[in-house]
Amino acid sequence: MNQELEEIKNIEDYLLERLNEKEKAAFKEKMLKEPDFARRVETQRVVVKRIQQIALKQSIKKVHRSFLIKRKFSFKNNVFRYTFNIVLTIIAIALVAYAIWLNS
Repeated sequence: MNQELEEIKNIEDYLLERLNEKEKAAFKEKMLKEPDFARRVETQRVVVKRIQQIALKQSIKKVHRSFLIKRKFSFKNNVFRYTFNIVLTIIAIALVAYAIWLNS
């Protein structure tokens, strides 16, 4: 069990680019030599990517809710304020998506 947890941690370090060049080279060599290990790495890569997608979705919802709470939407608000909130939300979404894209 302890070895399994250590392997998961090592895979996570590889996927999140926390390994130095020597460790990365050894890791890649292990993937080439052990197809089962390579499959486990790919499975964990999918899991990490999905977690990042969920985190992005929650972040977007949080930003959206905060705008709605701060500016209780009513038809009395002028169009500029509503448009400004939409633009800020789009910018926030784009920045978070760009950050995730850079990490993948």
